[in-house]
Amino acid sequence: MPHAGKDAPRILCGGAASAAGLGPMARCPALAPPLDFSFRGATSIPELLAQEPRAGAAGRAAGRSAGGRLLAGALRLNNNALGSLAGLAPALERLLEAPERLSWLDLSFNALPTIDPVLTAYRHLRSLHLHANGIRSLAEVDKLAALPRLRRLTLHGNPVEEQPGYRSYVISVLPQLKSFDFSGVTKQDRSTAAAWKRMQAKPKAAGKAAAAGGSSRAGAPPPQPRAPTGAAAAAAAGRAAKQEAGGERLGLGRPSGAGFAPGPRAGPPPAPSPSS
Repeated sequence: MPHAGKDAPRILCGGAASAAGLGPMARCPALAPPLDFSFRGATSIPELLAQEPRAGAAGRAAGRSAGGRLLAGALRLNNNALGSLAGLAPALERLLEAPERLSWLDLSFNALPTIDPVLTAYRHLRSLHLHANGIRSLAEVDKLAALPRLRRLTLHGNPVEEQPGYRSYVISVLPQLKSFDFSGVTKQDRSTAAAWKRMQAKPKAAGKAAAAGGSSRAGAPPPQPRAPTGAAAAAAAGRAAKQEAGGERLGLGRPSGAGFAPGPRAGPPPAPSPSS
């Protein structure tokens, strides 16, 4: 994790640094050229950052502190074969004078399947390139909400780009973005993202309500049939009267019960007398 204790180097920008007699790159590492470790074919962070970075634009190289660490706030790790960011924090501790001031990071064209939580430790990150990797889940974007200064993000060229609502989801989770996938975030983008977020919230709320209702009914006894009332009761009474009358005509008598006596039953024919 980036060191941020009382012994961490103090990064001075602006008038205070000028008064201390420091040069512009020492005053503010973000002004130094990016450390370029791109196109090395590296498969791990320790392997990659153990190499010497190539010179930046116009042959400029980043300056070094008295302790020999590089004065830079931007890092190119793109176009390698990185499958994870394991070892990033300790490697940057050794490499940079002020790793907690990292503000620009290019991890594009690697093989990263997820957004590693280690990135959330660098809270000065303003620009993060993650395009052309293997990120599949939109939920991975949620991790970047911990970066309050993030203004520019790229994710195109990942499988996640094919998810419905891709752009709206990212902008709703990261409303501070000014640019996404190298395209400026417009007012229309923000309105669409807000509407999309509301639409997604309604099915979730309905599902929770249904689940709560189902659990409350799970322990209740089964509903009892209601006694017929009104016209239904009259129709039922009429059907019962017809059935009773039909039974009497057939000699079956009334059904036994309160207020009813069983009807006479037909016995066997009498036996012939002996004299006949």
